[in-house]
Parts: sequence; C-alpha cells; structure tokens
Amino acid sequence: MITSLDSGVRGFSLADVRKLAADARKTFWIGAASFEERCCGAMATMIRERVRLSCGVILDYQTNLGLDPDGDRNRQQNLDRLRRDASAVFPVEPFEHPVDAYSFAEFAAFLRDVLSQEHADLTVIDITCLTKIHTLALAAELAKLSPEQKWVLSYTLPENYGGIHSESAEGWRDVIIAPLAQSARLFNEEYSRGIILLGHEADRLVFALSELEPSGGIIVHVDTPRRPDWKLRSAAVNRRTIRRLRGMRFADWEAVSVDSVDYGRVASLVGAQIDSAKSHGAPVILFPFGPKSLISNVALRLAADYDQASWFVYPVPQQYDAGYTEGIADTRWFGIA
Repeated sequence: MITSLDSGVRGFSLADVRKLAADARKTFWIGAASFEERCCGAMATMIRERVRLSCGVILDYQTNLGLDPDGDRNRQQNLDRLRRDASAVFPVEPFEHPVDAYSFAEFAAFLRDVLSQEHADLTVIDITCLTKIHTLALAAELAKLSPEQKWVLSYTLPENYGGIHSESAEGWRDVIIAPLAQSARLFNEEYSRGIILLGHEADRLVFALSELEPSGGIIVHVDTPRRPDWKLRSAAVNRRTIRRLRGMRFADWEAVSVDSVDYGRVASLVGAQIDSAKSHGAPVILFPFGPKSLISNVALRLAADYDQASWFVYPVPQQYDAGYTEGIADTRWFGIA
C-alpha cells in the first residue's frame, strides 16, 4: 500500500507550520475541548505565532467525570476559551461536533467524511485531548491518505501530571480488543508480538494483559526532555508487570527507551516487531498507554505497514480524573508535508 508515510513522519517548527498554512489554498483544523487546560495550548501557540487557518471543528466530548464539579466547570471554561481564541485563527467560526469518546468506527467514519468534504490542502489536527481510541482511529485513517495530502499533528505536554493514580480511580468498565483495519486477522497468536507503551496506569496494563498477552515484544519507556521524573514514575508503577514479563522462561520481551519524537527510532522499533510477526503470520498487539504523540506514530507505522494483522487492547475507564494533568507546557508539531 502506497501511503503518505512512505516519505516519513518528521517534526516541524511553528515557522514551518505557518509557512505551510500560508502557502495552502485551504487549511482545516481539528481539535477537542476537554477538562484538561492543555487542550487550549496549540490554539494559543498558533495565535502567538500568527498561524492562520481557513476553518475547523471543535470536538465536544461528554466523558464521565464522576461527581467532581471542577471537571465539568473546567471543560466548559476550556470550550469557551477555544471559541474565543478561534476568532484569531479562523475567518469563520469553527463548527462543533459531539463525539462518542470510545467509538473507533464512528470516529474513523467522521474523519473520512470531513477530510473528503473539506478538500483541504493542509489538515492540522491537535491530538492533545483526543481519547486514545480516537488517536488510534486517526492514525489508521492518515495511513490511507495519498502522498499529496499534507497533514500536521500537534501535541501539547502538560506542566505536570496529577497524582500517581490512573486516569480512572474507579477502575475499568470494559476492554476493547480491536484491529486497526477492518481487514485485520488474528492468527497464530502463540507467535504474536506486543508493543507496550508505558504510562502511569499500572492497573490498566495489568487488566489489558489479562485479556491478551503476546509471546514477546518491546516494553517502551518514554524519554521526555527536561522531565526524567515522568519516565521514572512510569517505570516505578509498572515495575512488577515489567519484571514478570521479562522473567518468563519462554517469553521474549525487551525494554527500550525512546523519545516520542525520535521518528526514525520509532519506525525502526515498530518495523522490527512487524518483521518478526510477519515471519510467523502472527499479529502485532499494541498496548497504547503512553503519550498520544508516541501512540500516534506507532499506530501510523502499524496501519501503513501491517494493517492485515495489527490490533490494540484498550481498557475503558469508568470515569476520568479531572486532575489528571496540570497546566500547559510545550507543543510539538509533526506530520507529512
């Protein structure tokens, strides 16, 4: 399959994005309102750096925040801020679209429709506060685009993560085991390869592995510049699971560290797992618990190079913690353009 990924994902500066937008006949933006303040980070950066786009859509999630009044209040405040800021980026008011937070197929269909209808020369998508399910659906759709279709993703880091608890202090209501492409098959599981992207949710990984555990693969620690504490925290909360996987007699798990924007290394690591799985006609299973900047890049490579047998496992939380992240830090930009 020939896709836009053949030329390779790369990073962009804001100056790059500004020039791409200025040179495009039509640009289109997709972003999500959230209870997390950082959902406004990319838009604020575009205003500051004088990036102007043609039109856009604000996705409106109605995720369960339990009985915490701060969550709903924060989400409304952030949605109001996005509406105000949009007037400095777009000549027309962006439309708003309610979305089911956990429907892979519905969101993929929405993306196909909007991308085909808008006919944009450049699509800019802020993945900061997409759900991880929607980040995977987005990657699967981007992998299908032609090389002529340009796109840029943005991802805003928080100033900090909240407590060491998981996104859901109330546990997990369900687990989704699904393919990145409808045509994917699940054969020869005894030779399956896993890609575990570690996050701060130890119970989520345990729950996911109890449903589907590959025979081996890679356990990915994420290096974040200037924040070594995030990697240390992730390693600490997942230590027992990592020790168990790597200590199994007949398993083949390797722990690796990677910066989520080291696109060459990400492609190489994923490619090695694909090659191993292909040699046995087996699937690759993704456990997407790290930052969405890394999730998107891994899923893009899987969807582009091994859509016939790439799957993911994703436990769905009962509710979200409104204090999961704090503040707005740097925004990263990457894509195909």
